[in-house]
Amino acid sequence: MRRTLPREMPFTSTRFGRASAALLLTLYACSSCSRLPPTATSAVDSPDGESAKDPSAPASVHADGATAGPAAPSDASAPLPHGTYRIVIERPTRVGAKYKRSVTVTDSRRETLVDGKTKLKNVDHRIQIKLVVEEEVLAVDALARWQKIKLTVETFSAAGAKGDEPVVPPGTVMTIERPATGNDATVTSSSGPLSKDARRALDLAIPSGAKSVSDDDIFGTKQPRAAGASWDIAREVAARDLATRGVRTSTAQIAGDTRILTAREDRGVPCLEMTARMSVKISGVDTMPAGSTIEQGEVTAEMTGIMPVDIRKMSHRSSSRSGMQLVAKIPVSKSMATLTVESLNVRETVYEEH
Repeated sequence: MRRTLPREMPFTSTRFGRASAALLLTLYACSSCSRLPPTATSAVDSPDGESAKDPSAPASVHADGATAGPAAPSDASAPLPHGTYRIVIERPTRVGAKYKRSVTVTDSRRETLVDGKTKLKNVDHRIQIKLVVEEEVLAVDALARWQKIKLTVETFSAAGAKGDEPVVPPGTVMTIERPATGNDATVTSSSGPLSKDARRALDLAIPSGAKSVSDDDIFGTKQPRAAGASWDIAREVAARDLATRGVRTSTAQIAGDTRILTAREDRGVPCLEMTARMSVKISGVDTMPAGSTIEQGEVTAEMTGIMPVDIRKMSHRSSSRSGMQLVAKIPVSKSMATLTVESLNVRETVYEEH
């Protein structure tokens, strides 16, 4: 049975609005990092052309991802040994792997369309989503990223002005299969076909569009790093990836970096706490109506994640905060209307590997 979710679900009727919403999904789809503002850094050039605060020469890499250093103490509560670590943000998975995934999302959007003194559109949406599922990997791609997953729902709800409403009943079994291109994943549900709003809620909780590049291609580094190190994101890769999604920008309009905040234990396991940020100034969107111009367009994304030093293990938790501010001139009849969009998405995800 299809369910009608709160009207605060963030949909927009303009082609430009849909394109900008897709851009936000692109930027906060990183599932293994999080986005909290990094502090300023005085960087030095590293051997691979990146910027790193810690210029220590890398040592040999162990199977668990840590480089050579003092032997780990037997006391599990003791501080981690000093050393450098192999950085793998997007962790590989395998068919049959099982996790518990808990996600909370708050998504808000304000959109106005004004022609002179006439307000043609005024939208103010806010939705809160809670999703708790048992997840099983059914298929992986060539890079060992999940291609198809099965979700057994414990909780899946959306809350708007009318309160909390279930998206699907507990016990519902869903599958998600990534598309070869675009953002339209194939989704099945034992409770029947999902409504448009339910699909949107699922996309917000678990972004599942095609990925032409990995999180490591943009936010990662090939050099082992020590706690406190930071490096620039790959702006050229980010610009090319956005271009494939119809977003016009340039490397000069992209900024960001990644940092290892600390090496510490989490759930009794040696982990790295990492943060990353990216901002993109937008000069155009291919799906905008002909004659449209962007006067101001910027998307910012801040991420934080806690992931085991052992690169074979799943990230423990991640958080993201993504915002967008856009002002554009849109042709309406025989005049040009002003479209203003402000949106914010905050997502927290916790993983428990079985």
